[in-house]
Amino acid sequence: MTSDTVRELTDKVLKELGTRPALKFCVKKGKPGLYDCKLGGTPYFPKDMEYPTGMEGDYKGEKLRLLAQINFERIPHIPDFPEKGILQLFCACDDNYFYGCCISGQEYHKQNGFRVIYHGRNEAYDSLGNAGFRQI
Repeated sequence: MTSDTVRELTDKVLKELGTRPALKFCVKKGKPGLYDCKLGGTPYFPKDMEYPTGMEGDYKGEKLRLLAQINFERIPHIPDFPEKGILQLFCACDDNYFYGCCISGQEYHKQNGFRVIYHGRNEAYDSLGNAGFRQI
């Protein structure tokens, strides 16, 4: 992808989105906790929930990797977003997907090589600590 192509795509996205609330994230050294905001690493995930995998084709049954995890209790409130809970973005990691973005094929709307998951506050998160999640 050339820098002109990236610039064109960025301009298109900015035009489409317009002005919206946003947060700036800064990556810090150190190992984040299970419930922290993070890029990659071990996700919070309840024991009773099926871990996200690819649904068809080359990704069928393959575990997706955590791209990002946002704990809404640990960031400033964003209008129209929850104040509690955890939002996670998972993605396939291979030659056809780069951080969850399909660059080959036309079916961008399918969540085959990526998944978006929201965990509201629940008993496992509230009271069980690490006992309430499955080690991945």
